[in-house]
Amino acid sequence: MVLEKLSQTDPLTEIYNRRTYEARFSEQLCLNKRTEQSICVFLIDLDHFKDYNDGYGHVKGDKIIKLQAKNLTLLFKREADIVARYGGEEFIVIISNVTQNMCVEFAQAIIEQWQNAKVKHGKGKAGKYVTCSIGFHLEQVSKTSDKTTMVKNADKALYLAKEQGRNCFIQSNIIAES
Repeated sequence: MVLEKLSQTDPLTEIYNRRTYEARFSEQLCLNKRTEQSICVFLIDLDHFKDYNDGYGHVKGDKIIKLQAKNLTLLFKREADIVARYGGEEFIVIISNVTQNMCVEFAQAIIEQWQNAKVKHGKGKAGKYVTCSIGFHLEQVSKTSDKTTMVKNADKALYLAKEQGRNCFIQSNIIAES
């Protein structure tokens, strides 16, 4: 049991690692294809993290990454919710059976967690506090739904959020590609 948990979690954040996220997302997508429920994919990236890490050091950088993981697990609590470290300072969240309004509320809540935390930044190009950018893709799952495309659409939305000044979220308007 201990070895299984260790193999499924990211050692720094103690949330799912990328391998576990991939497996759980595949299972959830298969289930949702049968039930035709929605899936929302969120990609969350800490803004100007390299500047923070370089300016304050890796120990403080690790604390910021841990705080993001903790904040996400406070919001996404359902057993089926998947919260994982995607890589570096990027996180991925997969939730099912949600509406567009729910997804917008979740994205806003993630942004607000950092606004309320007021963790000082001010290094490099960053503003005064640590912030994050979010891209998300909501899809009514069908037989042709594909997890790679869903993540790609969330990623495109994340890059738009970064282009629009960061500390915001963008919803992908792309309909599932066949």
